[in-house]
Amino acid sequence: MSGKRIVLLGFDGQDPRVTERLFAEGKLPNFQRLADSGGYARLATTNPAQSPVAWMTLATGVNPGHHGVFDFLRPVPQRMSIELAVLRPRRQPSGGPAFERVREAEAFWDITTAAGIYTSVIRWPVTFPAEQVTGHFISGLGTPDIQGRLGKYAYFTTRDADPGDKAPDKMHKLCKEGARWVGHLEGPTVAGLLHRGSATVSFSLEKSSASEALLRLPGQKPLALRVGQWSPWVRVQFRVGWWRQVAGIIKCLLLEVGDDCSLYISPVEIDPVAPCFDISGPPDYAATIADEHGLFHTLGMPEDTKGVTDKRFEPQRFLDPCDEVLAEGEFMLHKELEIMPDRAVVAVAFYTLDRVQHLFWASQDPDHPIASEVWQAKWGRVIDEYYIRIDNILGSVLDRVNSDTLVLAFSDHGFATFRRAVHLNRWLTEQGYMTAELGAEDEVSTLFGTVDWSRTKAYACGFGGIYINLRGREAEGVVAPGDEAGQLRREIAARIQQELYDDEMGVRPIREAFVRDDIFSGPLLSRAPDVLVGFEPGYRASWQTAIGGGLRALVEDNAEPWCGDHLIHPECVPGVVFSSQPLRDGSLQAVDIAPTVLNYFGLDVPNNMTGASVLGSRRG
Repeated sequence: MSGKRIVLLGFDGQDPRVTERLFAEGKLPNFQRLADSGGYARLATTNPAQSPVAWMTLATGVNPGHHGVFDFLRPVPQRMSIELAVLRPRRQPSGGPAFERVREAEAFWDITTAAGIYTSVIRWPVTFPAEQVTGHFISGLGTPDIQGRLGKYAYFTTRDADPGDKAPDKMHKLCKEGARWVGHLEGPTVAGLLHRGSATVSFSLEKSSASEALLRLPGQKPLALRVGQWSPWVRVQFRVGWWRQVAGIIKCLLLEVGDDCSLYISPVEIDPVAPCFDISGPPDYAATIADEHGLFHTLGMPEDTKGVTDKRFEPQRFLDPCDEVLAEGEFMLHKELEIMPDRAVVAVAFYTLDRVQHLFWASQDPDHPIASEVWQAKWGRVIDEYYIRIDNILGSVLDRVNSDTLVLAFSDHGFATFRRAVHLNRWLTEQGYMTAELGAEDEVSTLFGTVDWSRTKAYACGFGGIYINLRGREAEGVVAPGDEAGQLRREIAARIQQELYDDEMGVRPIREAFVRDDIFSGPLLSRAPDVLVGFEPGYRASWQTAIGGGLRALVEDNAEPWCGDHLIHPECVPGVVFSSQPLRDGSLQAVDIAPTVLNYFGLDVPNNMTGASVLGSRRG
């Protein structure tokens, strides 16, 4: 078995239709080169077609009923609240969070590591806290900021809040003190004798010209900021006890300086040199990368789409950190290729393409509500440019490996337009499954704030999941387990698929609604949504639905910058798979990637892995 090596390149969101169009235009020579040497096919994604679900299936070769990830979000039935499904916090007596592994099934890297095969996993989603493998490990999507969250920017301004501001909870006041403005940046949670609060660091800004200001932070040299330009990395230290400090890193974007001043500060990310949580394996590997590369993004979702969707800055300022994140990933990839031994697997995930497509997909859909000639002229080439960039990353790999190395490049799902938002809780309420006050909410209303649980049979949360208000599971459950719950699942699935109607467009937004027992299996089935909604392209569950709201309307236009998505029927958003060796005939699926790795090394494939190796004779 000596001499076998695999390089796995995951490109989140790479869409087959865009890929095939750029093939025809001759713009992806390296993907074409890989396809010509081995094969190319569409790769069926998971149900639901969500990144954390799909990436866990790619890693484990099992369906969500075995690995336990069904959505970005999950309900907490006993509290009737919602929490992130890509983080599993465990509170400590100190008040700060600790975290446990989310995945509940073996990943291919567990098995290759146990077999003594050199294994490195770089930025694979839902891998926080970091795991210990025979090679190196850097956690990916799901890695929190130093507050233990997925990342929350801070917008400091001298201006009063606009009544229509989309994120007033992220606004902070800059106060004038003499010739400077002063603000206070929040850091990690600190438990005091009587209460918990956030450690803070004070900073000041002083105007130095019509477009520049000096930023001063404790222990740091003054830093010149220029309007419209991101700062380099800035270290911040938060005191969380008499003898303890927590290190973080930020980037700043000066938005205006004059009579008024506004400053955008990125989420406070974990400092890779002095990490407060486990983000790498071995634990000091992140510091090694920082020593060779410089500070780098550690947050699992560092491309801050919220800065655009909350209208804090223009899309171009979003693209600047996107370029950084891609370059960081490529550096880590090349470092692994340089030291990769004869018997090894290196797996690296890149997901900047996914973030870019969420904000720029209107370039692929001229009928989208935000599309216009002006928008198209300014941003119409962005997606193509990022496909060309990942093609260049692939080319750099193909130039560095020998012909005996198996190279697999794949995506977790494709993409589609997002024109109309569907409020599933509105439909459930109109049909009598949920009792709540219709229309009594805004963008930041309390989760399930007006629900009468004693008269509610079902509710929606997450990106397309409907849950039965089950007796013995939910805090105020009213539906009996067994036949009553089973019949209700099938009734809701059938009715919502056939009866939910977009009167304005004259179409049914839902292609198919699935009952959980028909699509999932395994010991964790009880955690699954009872009904899963598969939308038609152009439609998606609303943001309000995701957090337990969505009562104000049934269907409405999506006029937001977030114009592309994949949270629809999985048949509509397949991913891709490229191989340096021939692919087998037949349909290829996300569950096939993990068995491919194990089969290639001659390792036993666990019985719960339902896929098979993607390799075979040359396709048709």
